[in-house]
Amino acid sequence: PIELGLEKRRVKRYLISEISQAIWRNDQNWARVQDGFYRLQNSYLRMIDKLDIPESVRQDWRTRIEEIQLVLPGAFPAISNDECSTTTVNAYYYTYLNVLTVCAGDFNSEDIIQTLAHEMGHALGIDRSQYLFKINSAFGKRLADLRGQVCHPQTFSCDSWNEYKKQFPKLLLSLDGFKPELPKFQRCLKRRPTSKTLDSDDIERFAETIVSDKISDLASNDRFLRITKDKIPMINGKTQKNPNYLNPCNYYLWSQGEEPIDDDLTTLLYFTAEYRCSSLPGAEKFKSAIETAKSMSTDMIESSLEVEGEFSSRDILESEGFSSPPYERFADVIGSYAMAEYLQGLAYRWDRQNQYLASSSWQCSQPSLETHFPDESAIEKTYIFDEHTEGEQRRKELLSAPIREAIGCQKDFDFKECSLPFKSDFH
Repeated sequence: PIELGLEKRRVKRYLISEISQAIWRNDQNWARVQDGFYRLQNSYLRMIDKLDIPESVRQDWRTRIEEIQLVLPGAFPAISNDECSTTTVNAYYYTYLNVLTVCAGDFNSEDIIQTLAHEMGHALGIDRSQYLFKINSAFGKRLADLRGQVCHPQTFSCDSWNEYKKQFPKLLLSLDGFKPELPKFQRCLKRRPTSKTLDSDDIERFAETIVSDKISDLASNDRFLRITKDKIPMINGKTQKNPNYLNPCNYYLWSQGEEPIDDDLTTLLYFTAEYRCSSLPGAEKFKSAIETAKSMSTDMIESSLEVEGEFSSRDILESEGFSSPPYERFADVIGSYAMAEYLQGLAYRWDRQNQYLASSSWQCSQPSLETHFPDESAIEKTYIFDEHTEGEQRRKELLSAPIREAIGCQKDFDFKECSLPFKSDFH
């Protein structure tokens, strides 16, 4: 049964987390990651102070850099997986948890300074800004309260749920008014140009499609049905008490309450609350609860799409030309600024060049069709909806003006460089 399968996977994650921490906590290579992280943290703060940006943005960015946490791969079960703890050559920033980890396959194989700088840049990105805006809104805070009540069935109150539904339209209004930081810079960093502007009809159409797909996925996995049953059938024909009865949070592999407002869990919260409080009989009660959850989720997604707008990462918006996310290019550029500040701390240009090249080794082109047929490969990549830009374009992106100054290189290529101004007294 799903319920026992989830519990098995939770136990496995606990085990992987404990093993990972035992192996890497005192490892010398991990110690170098920690040292690089703290040095880069200071580099970021110095760089932010030198940027010619609004003071409100500066203070916000400083706070975010100070709050980001570096953790071991598998530091806690929510992010533990055996590949990152062993062989994966990668690093991750978890937008909703505000933590960064470098996988063991990475810090045991190459210099990770530039990788760290990139991942830390995500903490300043517009996706993090949108997430914080949503969860800190009146809607987000009230939803968190509802989540606490629904996922602790013994404390749930139908009076509270009915009051929530009554306040729902007003709460959604608190999601109005999001303003992206440095919008001109963000637009320059879009992975591809956008040709259309979202209007209310588009938002309504997209929201209905997104929620219909969401409801379909949940129904396909029996999420609605299983939540409402206090007993579950076992493979031997017997039944057992359902440990997740009327608790949608338990159907998540791991949850620390960090889910965004438009997560599937929100739809399940609405369904569970409405099901518990409906006076309709049997199957009517079940269907009505799904329809209520669908309707409320659609309204919520509409408001969420208003926040995301032209910078949304949803495939359905990007494929139709309404949006393009700047997240990865933003982290590359901002990360390169912090990297340049880090390199300036090295006394000799030779050392700065060596450090830069060592941390860029992962960008070296390996034998492939792309290296043999670069023109056709470049055309092919324009049809890919992927967050990362790779190859020559990314190498040019990372060789920003501050980096060129730090290592004593000049640009000998054409590239549309997106940049932020620095205060004149720092030049």
